[in-house]
Amino acid sequence: MADFRPVRRVALLLGAGGSARALAIGLVGAGYDLRLYNRTFAKAGALAADLELSGTQILREADPGGASLIVNTTSASLANEEIPVLWQRAEPGALAYDLMYAEGPTAFLRSAALHGLDTMDGRQMLVAQGARSFEWWLGIPAPRDVMLQAIQ
Repeated sequence: MADFRPVRRVALLLGAGGSARALAIGLVGAGYDLRLYNRTFAKAGALAADLELSGTQILREADPGGASLIVNTTSASLANEEIPVLWQRAEPGALAYDLMYAEGPTAFLRSAALHGLDTMDGRQMLVAQGARSFEWWLGIPAPRDVMLQAIQ
């Protein structure tokens, strides 16, 4: 008989602002075990408490060990600043996702790529948000491919 073990999906969410709040709810709803890191430890704890995210780990260090998804919602990427992620502990094949999009990768994405992680910036999310608005207002499918090409 084969040994069956369910895949445990773990996400490390960096930040504790509005975007982090929305993503925390979405990730938990999608079945992820959530870990939160914010430079202000108490703010991460308050986010988890406010959203009643029992079982969420609040971290004192941005440790991606065991996480298949690392999401940056902090403002650090606006200034192209580094985030103190312990990249050497990241899982092979993990995805580093930065909500920020810019011309070229952010410092967060460059660091993740240097440590062998897959990376993605926020352009797909921007297109998805725009497409939802387009479809709601016009009642027709949005040309997502064209929209994505327009912001590349």
